[in-house]
Amino acid sequence: LDNVAPTVSFAMPDAGSLLGPAFFAAGGVVAGAASDGVRALKSVTLELADGGAPQVATLGDGGWSAMVAAPAADDFTARSLRVFATDLAGNTATATMPVTVDVTPPTLAVTAPEMNAKFNAVTVGDGSVALTWTMTDGDPLARVGLVLPDGGVRFNLPLSVATSPTDNPATYSPTLIASDTAGNSSSAPTSFQVDRTPPTVASSTPPNNTRMWAGTLVAVDFSEPVTGDAGLL
Repeated sequence: LDNVAPTVSFAMPDAGSLLGPAFFAAGGVVAGAASDGVRALKSVTLELADGGAPQVATLGDGGWSAMVAAPAADDFTARSLRVFATDLAGNTATATMPVTVDVTPPTLAVTAPEMNAKFNAVTVGDGSVALTWTMTDGDPLARVGLVLPDGGVRFNLPLSVATSPTDNPATYSPTLIASDTAGNSSSAPTSFQVDRTPPTVASSTPPNNTRMWAGTLVAVDFSEPVTGDAGLL
């Protein structure tokens, strides 16, 4: 007669752990201890309490291990790992451990400047162009940074792009990156142009001081493409 339940517990990961893409990419391994004294156990199974099928654990040397698959869209979601041990007489034991699962990248969009925006010496202001964005994520500590030319990321707010006083014109293509504490990330690029130098007249027809009559065609070439109406002063 055996009416004594086995024992089962968790060893890894720690209770309250944040399980992100790195954890699941490494196999999603969960392990612990299980015993029925000197007798062998019939089975140990593990589930993530996300609706997925329980996973049969591998047993050996008083321990067990199993792999859990990443949930499809958990975004800083509270879950429970549950392990079930059953001995040969049908007695069972259960252990539960809370974890947080986050496998969803933040949603990020640049709101200003808009793609292909153009700035001149007046609209560019103090020489830098401020970046604004919208970001949503389940992790309250998710943050947004600016990707630097050397590949680093600057998170200090406000985020802006420094321009040059000699821009004539110059194109800037900053990229923002949003990352959460689980290691999920997403990026959003934009591009804008700064032109601080007015166009100049490169040539004109007819030459200066030419006497003209009605209907004479006047042509002016500028140092760069221009828009708007042209007229004689």
